[in-house]
Parts: sequence; structure tokens; C-alpha cells
Amino acid sequence: MATRTANVNGLNLVYEHEGSGPPIVFLHTFTGSASQFETLIPFLTDDYTCIAVELRGHGRSDRSPEGHYITKHMVAEATAFIEQVAGTPAVLLGQSWGANVAFGVAAQRPDLVRAIYSDEAVPANLVLDGSNERALGIMGLVGDAVSEKHREGLSFLQFANRLAAKLPRWAAMDPAGLVGFARLVAGSDPALYAAIRNPDNSWSPEEALAIERAVRCPVHVARGDAQAGSIVTEGHVDDLRNAGLHITSTHFPGAGHMARAYTPAMIDDVRAFLQRAGL
Repeated sequence: MATRTANVNGLNLVYEHEGSGPPIVFLHTFTGSASQFETLIPFLTDDYTCIAVELRGHGRSDRSPEGHYITKHMVAEATAFIEQVAGTPAVLLGQSWGANVAFGVAAQRPDLVRAIYSDEAVPANLVLDGSNERALGIMGLVGDAVSEKHREGLSFLQFANRLAAKLPRWAAMDPAGLVGFARLVAGSDPALYAAIRNPDNSWSPEEALAIERAVRCPVHVARGDAQAGSIVTEGHVDDLRNAGLHITSTHFPGAGHMARAYTPAMIDDVRAFLQRAGL
């Protein structure tokens, strides 16, 4: 893939670009990077232009000098990036928080979004209501490890070991998955982790509902199992249908949430949705 840079609102955003055809913009998890899509993109480039951006403070992109990492700012940044780089209405494929950014873009600028493939997120998941306290605790530990990496100049191996020490259950159950996650977050700005708990970083229930009602493009939600860490339920999908969204969904048994690999089944699911959306 070709690595490129776009200056968006004064910050240099790094993105990967490959393929030809209708554009798909890939939006990573909070504290993630474009690398999480590298097993999916090669299966799409024959038919689509794949653009995987790293938003401010993530991966190789510039950090915010003021530490501004509020989701509403990220939605505005993603909107400006799509307008500048894609140059035409795009499919947005987001994982977790990235999918919520996609919903925000579609609600504010429907002219820029042809469809949304949401991997493990719906607007309600960005509402801090106490149900995600465990996830916030985990991200706090991750933030401590990232801060130590930058402060102590840790190598990637040292960082992965430090992360494993802070998350021993994950390291014991899925060591390869934890190493993959370490790769995603290694370049992130430590200030991102403080922003996670900023009340302004979440949507209120009223804002989430307004976003749901404003989205009118086709939407597909991929979800896993709660026992494995999935945060999206069939009830969430039903709520979106009741809000008037044109939505389909796929349940992947045994799949979790964070740092999930794009399996052949999910690759087929993405392609099937794009075809149903007329792309």
C-alpha cells in the first residue's frame, strides 16, 4: 500500500491508499491505527479504492498540541479528511470507536457517506452509562503502559511485555491477540487515554438517538458474543431499526471486540454488504 499524508485543519494525517473504484474509508479504534485493516484491504483493492486513515494522536499522524481528543472533534476531522482525500461520497468501514465516528459523519454530512459497515459499535456504545466501566479500566492500564513506553523509551518487545504484565488474563488467554493489540496502540498519544474518561468525549443518550435518527444510508453491523467481549447486542440492532435505519447485521459466534482479526467469513460479509449497497 502507498503511505500518504494529508494536512487536515493544520495537522498531518497519515493514511494508506491502494486500489481503484468507489472509495472505502477505514476508521480505526480509539488508540488504534491503520494497521488493523491490513488483513482485510488486500481482498477489496481489485474493486474499491481503500483509504485507511490514522486520525490525530493515532499511529503516525500528528498529535494534537492541545491534547484535544474529543470524539466530536474527531468526527469533524474525519469529515474534512473524507471531503479532501476521497473527494466523492464514500463507504465508511469502522471498528469500535471508528464506527461511531462513521455514524457521526453520516449524521452531519449525509452527502459524503454512501454506506456504513460497523464492526462492533453503535451510537449507544459511546454513552458512558456505567456498563463500560470494565473496558475503561482496561484502557486505563493500556494508557499507563503507553505512557511508560514514551517516558522510558521502551522497545516494542519491552512494551508488549509491559502490557502483558498489566493484563495477565488477556496475555494468558490470547498472547498473539495481545501482541497484535500492542502493535495497534504502540504509537498512540498517551493523552488519548485521559480523554477516554472526559465526559465531553461521550455522547448523551439524546445525542446518540439524534445521530441514529439522522443516518439514512445503508448500515451493516457486525457483532460477536458478549462472553468473548462483544459490546453490541441484537437489542442494539433492533433499536437502530426502530430509529428508522436501513440496517442489516451479522452475528459472528465466538468473536470478541478488541483487536479482532478479519477472518474469511468477515471478509465475505463485507463484500456481500458492499454488493447489496450497489457498490
